[in-house]
Amino acid sequence: MADTAPNSPQAAGAVQFMMANKLDTAMWLSRLFTVYCSALFVLPLLGLHEAASFYQRALLANALTSALRLHQRLPHFQLSRAFLAQALLEDSCHYLLYSLIFVNSYPVTMSIFPVLLFSLLHAATYTKKVLDAKGSNSLPLLRSLLDKLSSNQQNILKFIACNEIFLMPATVFMLFRFLERCPRDCYDFEGGTWIMENLFSIEYSFLLTFSLWSRKFVPAFYIL
Repeated sequence: MADTAPNSPQAAGAVQFMMANKLDTAMWLSRLFTVYCSALFVLPLLGLHEAASFYQRALLANALTSALRLHQRLPHFQLSRAFLAQALLEDSCHYLLYSLIFVNSYPVTMSIFPVLLFSLLHAATYTKKVLDAKGSNSLPLLRSLLDKLSSNQQNILKFIACNEIFLMPATVFMLFRFLERCPRDCYDFEGGTWIMENLFSIEYSFLLTFSLWSRKFVPAFYIL
């Protein structure tokens, strides 16, 4: 009983911190779920069929995180061209589109690494804030793991940049591979619908990947 009494104010402090930052806490939980689903896709411990579903769940969770982040950055929605132009300048909008596009395509392992690593870095940062609110000496083992992750942050960001750069030619290869595997009866209604849906998904994936590559990751490539 004497040991649990000092810990209750610390736990209350962490809960109070999370309740005071509800939107950040919601993004923290969605990022943890993204890391969980991404890890089960990269390491298919539950089988290949389940891995494909975890791929979609990870991208949908990342889309939710990006939407929450976009709402945090632009809280007052307006149906106007100026608001849309401002939203398209936000990285959260890019990764929202990124997630929604790749979730409808064939699972691509390279596309999940930016989602996994960005979610891991952001979740680690917020976890340290929660631990600080709980107490400066709380969970030292977890703190040491988070510190090691933070010390390798630059290397992780460089890896994400290289992954995004090589994702563009991989998307082009996926497009040509898809065209080679098109059904023979392309004029059939069901076959034609299948082709158009997947082709547009891959085409938009390529365009968005090229946009990310040209705007953000080419400068990062020169500092590697």
